[in-house]
Amino acid sequence: MSNWWICTNPASPFVSGLIVAVNHDDGRREALHDFSGLPLTVASSPEGMETTEAQREAIPSLLARRFGLPGFGLAPDGRVVASS
Repeated sequence: MSNWWICTNPASPFVSGLIVAVNHDDGRREALHDFSGLPLTVASSPEGMETTEAQREAIPSLLARRFGLPGFGLAPDGRVVASS
């Protein structure tokens, strides 16, 4: 039941927001999300955590370079969409 809610409810950040993460072999983890409205990158490691605001225009490049997810662009309304 909770999985259905998270995947379908308009109030769920997973339905209307952006979230992506990657774990590295050396223990680092990088994430990108826009839960607060602003796109944020979060890098965490055993030494600590760093949060940086990202420009929405940079999201397609970040997805390709840091998360290995090429082929995305931005729609006129700022949503991330698959490039055609």
